[in-house]
Amino acid sequence: MAIGKNVAKGERPVRMIVGVMLIPLAFFLTGLWKPLLILVGVSLILTALVGY
Repeated sequence: MAIGKNVAKGERPVRMIVGVMLIPLAFFLTGLWKPLLILVGVSLILTALVGY
């Protein structure tokens, strides 16, 4: 079973930039938004680095 990758070469930098922007933004928010944005930011950064 082959593992499909959904990250194109041009999409990786965009994911990295958006992920890096979401993490500091999360510290200005409260409630559920703070951990949610941190989680989404980290997952975007990891998927950009791994290439999945």
